[in-house]
Amino acid sequence: MKLTTKQLKQIINEELRSLLGESEELQKMAELISGVDTQSVKSGLRQIILTGMPDLLGIKLVDVIDDPSVNYQLKVLKGWTERILLFYKKYHSKTIDPTKLEKDDIQDYADDIKVIVETFWYTLSPSGFGINLDSLLSEDINKITNTWASSFAGDVLLHISDGGEIFGSDYYGHPARTPKPGENAFATAYNSTGEWLVNIMSMMEQDELLSQLLEELS
Repeated sequence: MKLTTKQLKQIINEELRSLLGESEELQKMAELISGVDTQSVKSGLRQIILTGMPDLLGIKLVDVIDDPSVNYQLKVLKGWTERILLFYKKYHSKTIDPTKLEKDDIQDYADDIKVIVETFWYTLSPSGFGINLDSLLSEDINKITNTWASSFAGDVLLHISDGGEIFGSDYYGHPARTPKPGENAFATAYNSTGEWLVNIMSMMEQDELLSQLLEELS
């Protein structure tokens, strides 16, 4: 059926009103998670998630987080979650023998880990090994990530990322230790990282915010 000019204008106007309404609702949600106060942002997130606002409006939470006004740490958390998800899919969602990886692949792996660790340390949990009360991450996620990142495995990977070689006489991690005789330090670090990923992703799935991000980013 051929539409008249009047009918076309009516359809266009309805679409514009719908888009404007969606934009206004998105802005309202963005305002709930804007500013620098972490507790206020957490409260806004609970309100958004518990009321199911994104689902009702057909809007993804990740799209709301992309709004320029949204809290910076929350934006970083979204990117960090996505990076972990992609890293897991690339290296730990299938069987890989770490002792068979080429030098460039090992470097790429370590470089990815360095970004994950430094983003966590410097933005998501800047208090370092202690628990940051203003972190958007739960205490359990903070603890397990700090423990892994500061361990033999984390230190070995950071050392490789910085271009260093792993020597049997050098000490790595906290508590500090040298590689054991015959130990492939990278393989140990790879397997330890895989265990951390399994644990943290399980915790993320139980977390109100992170479970939503994982679902939308998958």
